[in-house]
Amino acid sequence: MTEFSAVPAYTPDLAERTFVHNSAQVIGDVHVGRDCSIWCNTVLRGDVNRIVVGDCSNIQDFTMCHVSHKNAAKPEGSPLLIGSYVTIGHSAILHGCTIGDECLIGMGCIIMDDVVIGNRVMVGAGSLVSPSVDA
Repeated sequence: MTEFSAVPAYTPDLAERTFVHNSAQVIGDVHVGRDCSIWCNTVLRGDVNRIVVGDCSNIQDFTMCHVSHKNAAKPEGSPLLIGSYVTIGHSAILHGCTIGDECLIGMGCIIMDDVVIGNRVMVGAGSLVSPSVDA
């Protein structure tokens, strides 16, 4: 039988005037800034690391946001950091990456662990940005 280490319990922190649709899942160590919107069936799962969403950002329907755990080889793991004034299109997958301020992440994008998307970048719909790539 596999043993699981205890994961600390966190309550998500939602700033003022932030909208989370009732079908969205916001779980764990998650901070969402002011004036944000988290839409239908979106998941922000900060179960083994943190997720931070800056002010005035919009995460659209069916987006999956997750992180990678901390370990000996990578003490900080891969948190998910999303800047301010960011729009994440429908059905994107963001996993342990960093998105700068004023970005547009197109529908259906996949952005993997440790990728850093700089400020004011547009990532086209359906793009795959693989690990160890800085944009």
